[in-house]
Amino acid sequence: MLEKNFVENSELLKVGEIQTSWPIVEDSSKEVALKGGLKIRYRERKFEGERLLDITFNVGRQWMTQSIVIETWPVGYGLRRYWQCQCGKSCSVLYLRSDSHTFACRECLNLKYNLSYLNRHTKVGKLLYRAHWANRAIELQERISRIDYQGKYTRKATRLMKISKKVGMKF
Repeated sequence: MLEKNFVENSELLKVGEIQTSWPIVEDSSKEVALKGGLKIRYRERKFEGERLLDITFNVGRQWMTQSIVIETWPVGYGLRRYWQCQCGKSCSVLYLRSDSHTFACRECLNLKYNLSYLNRHTKVGKLLYRAHWANRAIELQERISRIDYQGKYTRKATRLMKISKKVGMKF
């Protein structure tokens, strides 16, 4: 049987976790710990007109180095950053699979979500699906500091109500 690679079992490198500077300060090196515990050292540099992020991380007993292109797109309030995957796709999250040595997008690493393999038409599938979303609702409820702002529901509160309705829970 083939081993399925899941997003939940991979390390995530989110574009918001990395602090970049403008203009680029090439001498500074920073370190960040990802949610899964992987520590990454990174520094920015400019090469042939592109912004690059050089990252160094430890896989097993081996130190790996990878350069990732940082793209910026103008939005209404400034610039938004994206990673450019090795396939050329712009992503806000790159993944490191447990058997891989480079960060890449979900499509390049052939990653799927655990929830997509549940058969929701069976009793066990229905139970696992509801348990997953109930867990997500509880996690979201812990992060909500206020339900409304200026007489309107906040986005987190609206999301919680939507998830609760999906599961059949009442908060």
